Amino acid sequence: MPARVSALVAMLVVPSAVLCAVPAGAQVLVGVVTDSLERPLRDADVIAGQLGQRARTDSTGRFSLRFRSGGRVELVVRLIGYRQHLDTVRVPAVGSVRVAVRMVRLPQRLAATVIIDRRQCDEFALSGFECRRDSGIGYFRDAGELRAMRPRHWADMLDGMPGLRRRPTLDPGRMGWDVAPVPSRCLREIWNGQLPLSLAGQERSPDKFWDPEDVVAIEYYAEYRDVPPQYQRYAWWPPIGGQPCGLIVYWLRGADRVPPPKERRGRAP
Repeated sequence: MPARVSALVAMLVVPSAVLCAVPAGAQVLVGVVTDSLERPLRDADVIAGQLGQRARTDSTGRFSLRFRSGGRVELVVRLIGYRQHLDTVRVPAVGSVRVAVRMVRLPQRLAATVIIDRRQCDEFALSGFECRRDSGIGYFRDAGELRAMRPRHWADMLDGMPGLRRRPTLDPGRMGWDVAPVPSRCLREIWNGQLPLSLAGQERSPDKFWDPEDVVAIEYYAEYRDVPPQYQRYAWWPPIGGQPCGLIVYWLRGADRVPPPKERRGRAP
């Protein structure tokens, strides 16, 4: 077999690339990257491993790399969604070499979709908070997030929540801040999954007797349409014949005790 034919056969048996010597030029590696259907792949990253030379394919899948000298080159081709291609190419001392790289697409793995029925989440227990947070509807802050915020005032715990503003309040002996909806909106609040408890014979908000450090979790629904079904009856103002509102659910330590601890011992200034 003539030498030229023998050399051509040797190049054709290379499984991962088809190489053929191209005259002219100096130490140049040129090539094209395609998929299994021979369609050109754009923006594939081509790296000459040990030399650190890099190129990116154009819209036709082509690239070129220049070297100072010939020799063996470890070629790496990468593209998101395709298996990494590894090959060894010999670049001539004079001239250029052409390589055709065919990439293999990786199998597509779809993430599992979990659908949570919020109607099944517990209405009066903190486990319901976790269940509703997993549904992805609403805004949630747990005990760790609240501690990291180091809130001094009630409104500090809701900083950054959409549709809310800070409102000054004057508690006995000190200035405070609570939250209010932006103009033209209304907001309702419940505590541990229910309306405020009757404190000392009056309907008084628990935030008058607890401090921010007593709150272990908050869930907030800016729009009535996002309010969980079990709480929608609370998200109206006035309660009868009124308009639908957003809702805040505070989860407190010991909120089931009546009267609350701070009313028994007096509120600290």
